[in-house]
Amino acid sequence: MKYVFIFILFTNSLFANEDKFKEKAQEILNPIKKAFMGELKTGMQEGPYNAIEMCHLKAPHLIEYDQADKYEIGRTSNKIRNKDNAPKDWMKDILKEYQDSNAESAKAAAVFKVLDNKKVYVEPIYVKGLCLNCHGNARGSVAKKIKKLYPNDQATGYKIGEFRGLFYVKEK
Repeated sequence: MKYVFIFILFTNSLFANEDKFKEKAQEILNPIKKAFMGELKTGMQEGPYNAIEMCHLKAPHLIEYDQADKYEIGRTSNKIRNKDNAPKDWMKDILKEYQDSNAESAKAAAVFKVLDNKKVYVEPIYVKGLCLNCHGNARGSVAKKIKKLYPNDQATGYKIGEFRGLFYVKEK
């Protein structure tokens, strides 16, 4: 009976630790996600062509965080636009877990253990209508600008609700 009690305490401690990490990760990501959407909507006021500039110039800086010494924060996908968002080896299995999900059968945000037993929190990104301007079947000047800024772009052809990628917060 003594060992069962110790196991229960140990298990409860692990889950509480994961919950604290999840809360901290959400606290980090929420303003970043709001900033992404705010910048995108501002850019879209002048049309998708101008919104591309926001993504190209501002999006990389939106994930900067004042606790960068403790956490790695970012976005990734199996179909990247920006090479800086390419999935690291430890991300590939997590991306596979989400790949077949969509907004209708959304897979929940989760905490995983990765390299050196570090925790990583991920939130799936599902395509919304606004995203299709640049991640759907872009044409004309929008397609040309994307091709110019991202010559190896893979992030097109999406439909509403499809899995686009992940936001993540990883312990360092």
